[in-house]
Amino acid sequence: MDCGPGAPTDVISYTTGVYNYVYIAYGDTNSGELYFQDGTFYCADAPGFSCVAVYGLSPSTAEVLWSCQGKSNEQETSEMLESESNALNMQLYPNPSNGAFNVDADGLEADSEYLLNIYDLQGRLIHSSALDSQQGQLNLSFDMPDLSIGTYLVQIMSQKTQLSKRIQIIR
Repeated sequence: MDCGPGAPTDVISYTTGVYNYVYIAYGDTNSGELYFQDGTFYCADAPGFSCVAVYGLSPSTAEVLWSCQGKSNEQETSEMLESESNALNMQLYPNPSNGAFNVDADGLEADSEYLLNIYDLQGRLIHSSALDSQQGQLNLSFDMPDLSIGTYLVQIMSQKTQLSKRIQIIR
């Protein structure tokens, strides 16, 4: 990202229960955009309307992921390239699914402990597994024929990182 005029000044992650949001702030215009952590657009600030305030996102759950504050473009570009090389990626397939699906993740820290949770959209924990990443990757298969039709949130997390994706169960 560029730290010049009109460019984002901050990227902030907010966690609320099982939901995670990313807020991109444009400090020069005092505005911003709110996204679900999977990148789906959720809300845009407008005069007298703050997405962060309206959706009750608390500063206590905020984590600044990136900021122009006090950085030159050269420092920022170096940090961005390093961050992209360590990006966590997760794929769920097939999606939609009949209850049998695969979870593949890469970009994980090698030989680290992770937790995989599956939640329904009411926030109830449906499944939880402790996992060890092998060489920075996870390849898992699930067969959950008792899941009701609906949307579920699959979350992989460690002490340092967290990623969630939705899976649709159909019959």
